[in-house]
Amino acid sequence: MATSSSIASSATRSGSCPAGAETLAREIEEEIGCQATVGPLRFIIENFFELAGRRVHEVGFYYEAELLSALPFHETDIVHRIRDGAADLEFCWALPSRAVLDRFNLQPMPLRDLIETMPEGVQHLVRRDMAAR
Repeated sequence: MATSSSIASSATRSGSCPAGAETLAREIEEEIGCQATVGPLRFIIENFFELAGRRVHEVGFYYEAELLSALPFHETDIVHRIRDGAADLEFCWALPSRAVLDRFNLQPMPLRDLIETMPEGVQHLVRRDMAAR
């Protein structure tokens, strides 16, 4: 996102673990070169989907985070490229509006509305995106 206040995700299994917030702040600094203060847990999204023919259950923990300095990137910059298996991935910043986020394949889908509206408290959503067997 292209704002100083944004949502950061973590694979930590504890929503209020100070060590998890410290780890996430360290990762933000390592990845984009800006120090960040990690705030409260905002969203927990359980995402059930199929990937390469396998059923997956992903649990994402999304925290509010504030960068302590301006982003060093412009929203049109590709900030990182990587090859993941057969996929070429590009990473960039996006303004936190539904219209902008809809231009990207931001998954899971509920993130688009949650980021734009930023409802109060912790939101827990379960999303099922697979064919019933």
